[in-house]
Amino acid sequence: MAAVKTLIFGQSFIYWLRNFTEKSSPNFKLNASEFEIECQGIRGGVLLTSSSQNKKKHLLPHLYKQISTLAPELIYLQMGENDIDIPGSDPERIANAIISVGNYLLQHEFVKCVSIGLLFHRIHPSTSDYNKKVDKVNEYIWHLLGKPAKKCNFHLAREQIMIFPNKGLNLHGLKNQTIWDGIHLNDIGLQRFHDNLKRSLILTRDIHIGKSLSPPSFPAE
Repeated sequence: MAAVKTLIFGQSFIYWLRNFTEKSSPNFKLNASEFEIECQGIRGGVLLTSSSQNKKKHLLPHLYKQISTLAPELIYLQMGENDIDIPGSDPERIANAIISVGNYLLQHEFVKCVSIGLLFHRIHPSTSDYNKKVDKVNEYIWHLLGKPAKKCNFHLAREQIMIFPNKGLNLHGLKNQTIWDGIHLNDIGLQRFHDNLKRSLILTRDIHIGKSLSPPSFPAE
């Protein structure tokens, strides 16, 4: 079996994850014969834009360029957090936009599965209702994919779209896993995000493409 081409895409969380993995965990320490992983994160990237915003921060052109170049079979998306910062942001609209991107990507015949990462809370939110809007976006994602919100490690929401809750990185857990800004992950948080994503990639590959010849091993929780 050829290596599974995998794209991990999003905004700052993925930007810093890429830096972290390049230094300490190239290719997520997965066998290069099984996975070919590319990460791209756009700092300050947004999904929904207006005519007055910086077009370079619009995530979709960057995403579609990566899709065209890499032709990935598996895609992980982490987006929406910066859209909540936009005045008047609507959680339902953000959730709909995220799922619409996932559905669009699945129209490409080479894409086998899209995983959607639920949005991260912030220790120091930009507005008093920021984290409440995060909860609403995440709830809408569960609802729009036809499943009730619940805690779990991974969840097969639809045949080709998976929801990824980012275990251990909820609001309470983030308190010791972010840098000074209370938003971006420190090395501890990045390691957990890395480990969670590694599990997700293997699970998604096993479900949608085929099981590996040897089971993966993970550090203890």
